[in-house]
Amino acid sequence: TGMSLFPVTLPSVVRDLASADVARRQHCLEVIADIYWKPLYIYLRMRHGMTPELAEDTTQAFFTRVIDGSALAGHDRERGRFRSFLRHAIDNHVIDQHRRRTAIRRGGPLPHVDLADVERELEAGGSLEDAFDRVWIERVVARAVVETLAALERRDKPIHAELFRRFHLHDDPPRYDAVARELG
Repeated sequence: TGMSLFPVTLPSVVRDLASADVARRQHCLEVIADIYWKPLYIYLRMRHGMTPELAEDTTQAFFTRVIDGSALAGHDRERGRFRSFLRHAIDNHVIDQHRRRTAIRRGGPLPHVDLADVERELEAGGSLEDAFDRVWIERVVARAVVETLAALERRDKPIHAELFRRFHLHDDPPRYDAVARELG
């Protein structure tokens, strides 16, 4: 199955969490973790008043627990947004965690996430919903950029990838004529 130039839509990612293809399930979980790790961390810090360390541990434990995808595959689009479903799921995770009173160790199968920018987001203030949505949008766009560049590289289009970087990923894009001369 070839990947399209554009990132997979979230409904298909959620649907494919129940796929029989292990590689597809793993990819879907990675996409969801990439998009939602930081927003869920923000949610735990603001909604549950967790310390940075506890929010990091709880978010990591949540994704570790749902690694098989079955818990997330239960989302029903007719019943609401996936973001709301995830917030409800992490609230239940926090309740379960509290009941078990077990220490959650850092680490696990997901990569370490730099939380310095997230802490700056918390310092900026604002509502819980606004903070969650701002970070969620940032992660969706970041994931789209990564997948777009990867697709261009797979299609052996390095000049297209370079043009995308120069014109869309910098605050001051270069002049068209200068880039045209440089890249031919």
